[in-house]
Amino acid sequence: MIDLYKSGEKRKAVALFLKDLEDRMREVVMTAPSYNELQAIYMARNLYLPKRLQSFSPEQENDIYQRFSKGYSMLKEKPEMQ
Repeated sequence: MIDLYKSGEKRKAVALFLKDLEDRMREVVMTAPSYNELQAIYMARNLYLPKRLQSFSPEQENDIYQRFSKGYSMLKEKPEMQ
């Protein structure tokens, strides 16, 4: 990207940078349709892996939250989850 920018293709370099930034932010930002659903995801994760039993890196912890979010999204319509 730096070489593109230096060579005069500033718009292309900035567009690539912004796309990369967006992709990386989507990896770490957790979204949910509502605050209650987000809290349910946090609660499920904390019940499954209590803080006192873990020593994960921030990347691993984010990955676990993302997995719980995907699982919750797939199972939220089941009667047991409601």
